[in-house]
Amino acid sequence: MGEIADAMINGELCEQCGVYIGAGDGYPRLCAGCAEEDGVDAITREPSGKVKCDICGKRVKRVGLKMHKRDVHGEG
Repeated sequence: MGEIADAMINGELCEQCGVYIGAGDGYPRLCAGCAEEDGVDAITREPSGKVKCDICGKRVKRVGLKMHKRDVHGEG
């Protein structure tokens, strides 16, 4: 992969917007701005947590819920 993708996977860059967060923790993370936007705690967020779509009930990754709703249900 490329350097940016590797940095996102390692947690050095926010996995949504790409802003530099700091030294990586070894898993993808969100910056405070994206975490607030998604309604999750940036520090205690589970790296692979899944949530249910409130429209269809499909379980998707928390960070992909907005994209799922946009792509599948035409929202937002």
